[in-house]
Amino acid sequence: MTTDAIRAGGFAWRESGGAWQGKDGPLGYAGFGTVHTWSASGTAELYTYPHVLYTSAGTRLVTTQKTTGVGVLQTLRVHRLTPAGAMTSVDIVSSAVSGQPLHSCLVALPESRLLLLAYYDDLPSTGAQVRAYLSVDDGASWALQASACLPAYVDTTTVTARRLRACYYGGQVLMILAVRVPAATVPDTLWQYASIDDGVSFALVEAVAGTSSTSTHTG
Repeated sequence: MTTDAIRAGGFAWRESGGAWQGKDGPLGYAGFGTVHTWSASGTAELYTYPHVLYTSAGTRLVTTQKTTGVGVLQTLRVHRLTPAGAMTSVDIVSSAVSGQPLHSCLVALPESRLLLLAYYDDLPSTGAQVRAYLSVDDGASWALQASACLPAYVDTTTVTARRLRACYYGGQVLMILAVRVPAATVPDTLWQYASIDDGVSFALVEAVAGTSSTSTHTG
């Protein structure tokens, strides 16, 4: 992750063997500092679905799904790199079902508060929800604010979440779920939500119907 405040959003994610996530990897490492590295052993911690946030205090946070292999429960982990160079990490929650995706997103709120939203299937028989966690110490610790932020559970038998992203704007937390509905004419689409209580609860703004090619989303 870049240590240059002007390029605070700069983020490079390299897989084992030197392959870079995304279409184009960086040409060099100048101005980048390592948040986390891993070994090549059979018990190595593997990471997917990253999201990065540069806080007002100059701390770099990365939230990811961590696992060690197929058939092992996933864990949502937040890595933290302070301006002084101290690196720490904290585990937030582990999945209830092996193979369940833990998508997450970090959001900066007013008054230096931080919001962590996580797509989590805590009731497999009912469906999935979005959990909200709050940090008031620049990401060092997180407290659960709500375990069911969405107005309705997501039916995981017919819908697969592929990405969660959110931001704070105009007194609201705006969130988008990129989902796949295999039975739909256009399987990949977006669901938009808004919150007026800092991400504790959301109202559905629009669930784009999977019937028009103009709604296609493959991210």
